[in-house]
Amino acid sequence: MNKKLSLYIVVLAVIALVLAACGGDGETVEVTRIVEVTRVVEAAGEGGGEA
Repeated sequence: MNKKLSLYIVVLAVIALVLAACGGDGETVEVTRIVEVTRVVEAAGEGGGEA
C-alpha cells in the first residue's frame, strides 16, 4: 500500500512541475480572477455589496 501511495505522490509532483514549466501559474491567476469577479457579482446581486 505504501508503494502505491509513494508512486501516486511522485506522479502528482511530476504533473505539478510540468504545469509550472508550461505557465500553469498564469492560468491559475486567471481562474482566481474569474472566481473573484463571480463572487463580487453574486454579492451585488444579493444586495449585499459591501463597501
